[in-house]
Amino acid sequence: MSVGRLAAASVAASLFASAAGAQTPGTLEVGGFGQYTIFDDRVGRTTANSEGAENEFGYGARVGVFFTPRWSIEGEGSYTKLDYLSRTSEDIDHYSPLALRLNYNFPFATNSAFIIGAGATRSDYGTTFNYGPSGLVGARIGLGRVLALRVDGVYNYLPDDAAKIDEFYVRGGLSALIPGAGPMTAEQQAQMGGAPQPGTVEIGGFGQYSFFDGDLNLENAFGAGARIGAFVTPIIQPEVDFSYTEADQDEGSRTNLRVVPIAARLNFNFPFGARNAFILGGGASRTFYQTTASPYYRGVDEDSPTVGGAYNWGASGLAGVRVGLGQRVALRLDGVADYLPEPKFANFGVRAGLSLLLGGARPAEPAEPPPPPVDTTTPAPVDTAPTPAPVEPDTAGQGLRAAQEAARAALTAVIYFDFDRSNIRQDAAGILDAKIPLLQANPEMRIRITGNTDTRGSDEYNLALGQRRAAAARRYLTQRGIDASRIEVASRGEENPVNANASTEEEHQQNRRDEFEIVVGGENIMVPGMAAPTTAPSPSAAPSMAPTTDSAGMMRDTTMMRDSTMMRDSTMMRDSTMMRDSTATGTPPSNNLNSTTAPALDSTTATPGTPPTAPTDSSAAAPAMTPTDSTSTTTTPPAGSTTTAPTTPPTGTTPPRR
Repeated sequence: MSVGRLAAASVAASLFASAAGAQTPGTLEVGGFGQYTIFDDRVGRTTANSEGAENEFGYGARVGVFFTPRWSIEGEGSYTKLDYLSRTSEDIDHYSPLALRLNYNFPFATNSAFIIGAGATRSDYGTTFNYGPSGLVGARIGLGRVLALRVDGVYNYLPDDAAKIDEFYVRGGLSALIPGAGPMTAEQQAQMGGAPQPGTVEIGGFGQYSFFDGDLNLENAFGAGARIGAFVTPIIQPEVDFSYTEADQDEGSRTNLRVVPIAARLNFNFPFGARNAFILGGGASRTFYQTTASPYYRGVDEDSPTVGGAYNWGASGLAGVRVGLGQRVALRLDGVADYLPEPKFANFGVRAGLSLLLGGARPAEPAEPPPPPVDTTTPAPVDTAPTPAPVEPDTAGQGLRAAQEAARAALTAVIYFDFDRSNIRQDAAGILDAKIPLLQANPEMRIRITGNTDTRGSDEYNLALGQRRAAAARRYLTQRGIDASRIEVASRGEENPVNANASTEEEHQQNRRDEFEIVVGGENIMVPGMAAPTTAPSPSAAPSMAPTTDSAGMMRDTTMMRDSTMMRDSTMMRDSTMMRDSTATGTPPSNNLNSTTAPALDSTTATPGTPPTAPTDSSAAAPAMTPTDSTSTTTTPPAGSTTTAPTTPPTGTTPPRR
């Protein structure tokens, strides 16, 4: 195998083994961290020869939502107090960046993953700020079912012509991974008016008309903005938005002002109708005021906050409605209020825009119907005594081996699924039912069920779908009495297709399957109703006449004794009759067994004879004579022949005395 293929196989194996590290869509990650920032030399310099800010420790917080098992949207903010090597002015006294990123997680253990993220940042130095791209590389190490350690390195590039700055920082902290509500079934989703599935991402833009606080001396104005949010449950939705408005100042002011609020809220959605919802949200806002004369302002005029630049932190609230226009498109109408306590401003805005609802968990499968009730009535006693049957030499052994191969084929038979489904179909149920008695007859046997999908859909989704298919088959067997500890489940997703070039629905069907493998106990399978093979007698061996202790031997010996007695009695009767006839007619008796006057001893071998002629005068018949030596006229039939019962003498004759 080439090095490239070996590496690809190793990566694929690690991904298959790490399904436990992937998160359920809608999982919320909330955490805090400490941060050490390495500042660009140009930060805080007043001249080309002066030194800038020292590297410093700071702190921050993050919130993220998984919208697939591996993709998450994450927002964060941090604060660092600045200290300068040579500077008397403290107008740039802190560093407080905000960032929004899209992260991809590479799971390697439970709640553990390597993380790569990219997005945008707004870095604020006092009242100066820059926008730019932001990247993240890190790791999440699970410390339990909920808690995890996060270690990250972050790089920001701020390309503005006035101040091109590179920023680096490393951070460490803790995160709590709070699972969202599980996916709804299609029926549950319909009952909630088509509410979004957990993990659904809402992305939208809007136009806004702002009503500014009178103390700002700003005219009300139109602006624009954007939002992004993700549903943790069909009701709860963290959301971030920002807007931009350029407002004219009242007469007498020197310049106009840019107003840029950024808000993070937790929204509660109350569904009504079809894909509609009322929305109430609350959170925090940071509003920036910047003069149009200069994008970088080095101080705040407390007496006239509308001159120059400033920012405020405060509370933010939202009330609105989402009206579904289609399966993934909605109209958003919102009212927003921001209260900024220092200096005290209260700004209001009304918005209208469109939203796209993307991704989200797949609808859950309906619950499997309960297993049929077990018949607890006591069956009537049945005679189970075996009926002796002739067995050809080695037939039993050959039959058992054939039955074992058939049992092995039934245990490893594949079942198939519909597209994007994991429920057990009727044909699959029949195949699973055939496995149950074999598993019950082999209590030490262990099996592995591996779920597979076709190639449509993302890698991470198909990996989870394969896991659900394997789990569905295990659940079907355990509900019918098979111990769950005997069944392992795994998923290969789309990585092990039967038909790698599938293009038609029939070809895709070959790949949507559960495979079954016997892990333990497949060497000597016990088949219900089959006994272990026994050694058959040699074909050349002659039958033994000795009594045996088994029932078949006793029956054989009894039959031989009875046949011998019947043959002796028949011979004596025949000889008596022949002697009597000889006396009456003067013809000497004959010992010929094939004589026409003697009855046939074996109808299968002797020539049929005619019945003896009755005497013409029955009254003159001589008395019956007893032969002096009955053994002289008795012939032993060959072994295995069949004898007949004694024949009734002709009318008028007297049976011999015994």
